[in-house]
Amino acid sequence: MKSSLRIAASLCLVVLSSWALADWVTAQRNFRNTADKDKAVRQLADTKEAEGDELRELIDDYQSATTAKAKEQTYDSIASLLEAHSLYGSYSTQKGMAEEVKKIKSDKIYKTEREAKSANWFTKLLERLKNAFNPPRNNTNTKMPDIPQWIPSLILDLFYVVAAVVVGLLIYVLFKIPWGWTKAGKIRKSRGGMLEEGEELLSEDEYLKEADRLIAEGKFREACRALYLASLLRIDAARIARFEPTQTNWEHLRRIESSKLRPERFEFRPATKAFDLAWYGFRANSAADVDIFRQTYLQIKDLTGAKA
Repeated sequence: MKSSLRIAASLCLVVLSSWALADWVTAQRNFRNTADKDKAVRQLADTKEAEGDELRELIDDYQSATTAKAKEQTYDSIASLLEAHSLYGSYSTQKGMAEEVKKIKSDKIYKTEREAKSANWFTKLLERLKNAFNPPRNNTNTKMPDIPQWIPSLILDLFYVVAAVVVGLLIYVLFKIPWGWTKAGKIRKSRGGMLEEGEELLSEDEYLKEADRLIAEGKFREACRALYLASLLRIDAARIARFEPTQTNWEHLRRIESSKLRPERFEFRPATKAFDLAWYGFRANSAADVDIFRQTYLQIKDLTGAKA
């Protein structure tokens, strides 16, 4: 009889233990299956499992968290505690739960969020940066290895180098692009015609003399332009194509090449390309760069001498 009672009592204990464990398993499953984390915590707060001090404290921490990161950390802590209860019966004791909660709360991120609620955001930022490079040595849960002291200095030096390169590129772009307020920009804007605004048109001989003077002064780019204008005036005098101050060098070339009076051996395209490079591309640096324009002028003069 006593043996039967002992067996019945044991069976009752087993059933009660299984029922208690089943409640934790159900609570853990419902918590994980609820997509809305806020709703999952609210539902868990209404269960009898939430009557324990440790789980209730975690739920209160979640509901009072001020940052998304703190909520996420607390949510994971609740899930870990529920999973521990559902898998291990030993955690149903006060000692087991206390040790689990203590382990969860000892996490650096969770502890930092709890202690920093009253601090302003700037203080938090400085503290986290400090902890990132110098993790506390007395925290046994911190798995981050010590970072050598030279790494932050190296990162800072690299930042300065990158910043210097970016500033250098900006300065290069500012000086190389022909903005409207620069000399190069004003010259490029004048590409609408062969003469700049307000410039006086000289005679063919005057441009030749001007070219010699500019070469003597080392102004090769301007000398190229003077000889090119002298060539256009020579073409105009030969009635091959009329000189139009408002037209570009390429517009003049099209009219010259389509002219019925153009000599067969006369090619003005090379000089036009060279003028683009010398005047608009700033590629006239010596007397040799001027030579193609002088040769072109002499060729025109020889071919059109009878018509001049």
